[in-house]
Amino acid sequence: MIAVVDDFTTPGPVEVWPQLGRGGHLRNAKGEAIVSHPDGGKRVCVYDGASDWCLDKPYDGDPIHGHRGQLVHDICDRTDRGESLDDDFIAHGVTLGISPALQQHIATRWTVFLKTHGLRVAYVELVVVNDAWRKASNIDRVVNCADGVARVLDIKSAANVAKASYVVQLATYAHESCVPYTPETGERGTWGDAIDRERAIIAHFPIGAAIRGDDVDWTYIEVELAVGFEMGQAVADLAASVAYKDAFSQPITALVRPTPTFAEAKAIANAMSGGERTRIRGAMVGSVPGDEAAFIAAVMLVHDFDDVVTEPAPRAPAIERPTSTLPTAPDEGDWVFSDAVIALEADYKGLDDVGRSWIGGIITDAQLAGLNFNPKGNPTTRRVHLLAALVKLRHVFAGDESFDEDDTTRGCLAPIIGAELADAKGFSLGQLVGCCSAAEASRFRDMAACLAEGSASMVFTDAGECRVEVAA
Repeated sequence: MIAVVDDFTTPGPVEVWPQLGRGGHLRNAKGEAIVSHPDGGKRVCVYDGASDWCLDKPYDGDPIHGHRGQLVHDICDRTDRGESLDDDFIAHGVTLGISPALQQHIATRWTVFLKTHGLRVAYVELVVVNDAWRKASNIDRVVNCADGVARVLDIKSAANVAKASYVVQLATYAHESCVPYTPETGERGTWGDAIDRERAIIAHFPIGAAIRGDDVDWTYIEVELAVGFEMGQAVADLAASVAYKDAFSQPITALVRPTPTFAEAKAIANAMSGGERTRIRGAMVGSVPGDEAAFIAAVMLVHDFDDVVTEPAPRAPAIERPTSTLPTAPDEGDWVFSDAVIALEADYKGLDDVGRSWIGGIITDAQLAGLNFNPKGNPTTRRVHLLAALVKLRHVFAGDESFDEDDTTRGCLAPIIGAELADAKGFSLGQLVGCCSAAEASRFRDMAACLAEGSASMVFTDAGECRVEVAA
């Protein structure tokens, strides 16, 4: 007999949130990830998962398909960790329609797949956060490839992998702001330039076809990430523009376009226009054909097992914790006289769309890190001089396209905040600019002015880091 419980009179168990949940993250009652604030303070952030993009039609089919996909992941996890498929595990798979023989086939061929393509597993289910796009998830694999480059690998078991959301998911992991994360302590790690930002890998095993008895094996699919970065930034931009304003109240966007509506952002992300580059209110997105086969041809390169790699993969890269930390409350200094602020505003508004968008993206990033330097309503020395430095640098970049914006800005900051901190790829440009105190902001402005006037020049260290040096 089934016991009937009166929910209005019988108290149930009280659950305490957040709890450690899916993907190794702390999660609230809605299943959203709770992560420490990027500024290192006591505040926390609520992030979505890397697969939670509004790009594909939500799946409303039988949940057993999701459970089967999870089992494929679990088989690979156990295999890579040297664990066996015990009786209870196999019995659970049988309840999902996956026979013991098929489970063993998945595990065996996974090992062959890795060896065939020269992949050495560095990290399994690595917990990460992407503060720029406010995503918290775990990467299925970070693998060292035979060409000496570490890449993100995602395991997929659906029938069709030609999905925009898959490309953006991989871009989320390979994004420069995506770093290892320790949920127990809230610490963020870094791996600098170790992760390839141009290509990622999908390991595809269509479990549904295998259950039907088709001859199925693992497929290596190489994914170009440029389109994923554009799509992801378009949607992340929309979310940021709701909460933040850039200098002098112009809409913030890291892309050169007005802030889209929600429907337009979805259209941007899903732009499937037969291969033509599509503009929506000035927004340019990558070439993403609507036809699935064309999509794969444009973005994904499928490797057959004939592409055997014999060279051994290098050792796994170690995740390094940043040795420097950012200040959480830099000195603001005195207020700046209104005439100087008015002149700076005019100079800022005189920049082209690219320049204002570049500065707006840096300010947004700093705001997300709790290091706001928007001078509107609070024109302190720190805020005004930081913005003045960026405006001067933008004039330099507009006049000479040979300058790399990120490297040059870090090069200007190196003698001011220290080379170790300026070169740390674990910190974004917005974080580095925003961490400057009033005195450092003034030096940054002067350094940018020297570069604009030609009395400073760029040099490069033996390791390739940019430095801006003032002539003696």
